[in-house]
Amino acid sequence: MARKPLRERFLEALTAIEVEEISKLHNLVSELHDRIMNLPEDMSALSKDEKIRRGFQEGHKQARHQAAEMALQTFFKYLEIEINS
Repeated sequence: MARKPLRERFLEALTAIEVEEISKLHNLVSELHDRIMNLPEDMSALSKDEKIRRGFQEGHKQARHQAAEMALQTFFKYLEIEINS
């Protein structure tokens, strides 16, 4: 049997948890997501070579996006556990 899409599972989980708890969790996850997305770049020790600097910036951007996605997926996993318990 195919697994339901993440969005569908998330919406199902939301209906199973009290609104106040969801609000608190949403705020925590949103704050964590924002903090991850705003992690500063520290290029002070990098080469002056522009290609290296651009590569570092792109890698930093991709890492931030991956980490923020992981935070959201952890939240979704929590909701999924709640709905199945």
